[in-house]
Amino acid sequence: MALVRAVPSRPFSFSSLEPLLAAIQGHPGIRGVPVGGDNFTVSAYTDDILLTLTDPIPSLTHLRPLLSDFGKIVGFRINYTKSCAMPLHMVHTDTASIESELGFRLAPSELPYLGILLTADPKALYSKNFTTMVHQIKCDLEHWCDKPISWIGRIHSIKMNILPRILFLFQTLPLLLTQRDLAGLQQAIDSFIWQNKRHRVARRILYRPKTRGGLGLPNLYLYYCAAQLTQVVAWHSPASARRWVALEFTFMFPDRPDLYIWLPRTSRPILRTACPSILTSLRLFELARKKFALVGAPSPLTPLLRNREFPPGLRASDFGGLVGAGLLRYRDLYQNGRLITFSELQERGHLTPFFGSYRSDILLLL
Repeated sequence: MALVRAVPSRPFSFSSLEPLLAAIQGHPGIRGVPVGGDNFTVSAYTDDILLTLTDPIPSLTHLRPLLSDFGKIVGFRINYTKSCAMPLHMVHTDTASIESELGFRLAPSELPYLGILLTADPKALYSKNFTTMVHQIKCDLEHWCDKPISWIGRIHSIKMNILPRILFLFQTLPLLLTQRDLAGLQQAIDSFIWQNKRHRVARRILYRPKTRGGLGLPNLYLYYCAAQLTQVVAWHSPASARRWVALEFTFMFPDRPDLYIWLPRTSRPILRTACPSILTSLRLFELARKKFALVGAPSPLTPLLRNREFPPGLRASDFGGLVGAGLLRYRDLYQNGRLITFSELQERGHLTPFFGSYRSDILLLL
């Protein structure tokens, strides 16, 4: 993994980086991470370019002249003092070559990118990012506690200063947090609001929106759940719109996360993924579904594929026909509130004659 930082020598639109990213992605000598027939090589935000390479020595050798040529055209140069590489499972001779011959500073354990630390050990993400941020926020709150700030002003300070900082981590890192993990920070916020004095209004009342007699004090755990559940919403968008969605779909094959979550627990196939972000989103969705009664059974979003209660969806030979006919969920079997006929389904795509008995399978579920 390598982080390349560019320094513009004259003003230019960062949209000009798109041809560079396309050139890196399409270069045969720059090898990214192959997953499910796709190649994940580069990510970028403004002038920070993050590369994930499986053959780093040849890939970086091809990358340097490409960056140099592009820089001459659009007017920027690579800042090698800020660019670094984090070698994973590499021998010492190769890591030495990256630093001595290719000019990239080595970051063996952690790599800074867009305000977070990417760690070589995924288990260290929590301590390097969340623990550090909580400590810094607590120090800031202690420093501000004696400042002449009104009670309402203190609540606004939490909303405008503290919440964006912690929400950024909630949205960028797949950390599985509990209410206990956030309890210490929530208590520090209470101490700041009440200036280490006795609480005069219950926290649950302050959490309420102003329309319900509260002041909208951020409930950190609910913000965390909401931030993580946005990933579930993104699963239901086209995979081409977000590349990480396509990546997580591949990690969960032969299942799909956007279908798996709507299956009754007793009908779910064995989960075949160890991806932390997927597991975190699945667990939080289950907690939210129980707490807020999000869905009933069966739901219009209940999938037909990989559903033990719908035998045609378990046969691999029928998968193509179901997908081709646009039959992914229960709702796809209805039109204007009416269960559609097999002849109407045949107009959508080719289905095996045996699938004509689907009505009895569906009626058993309702």
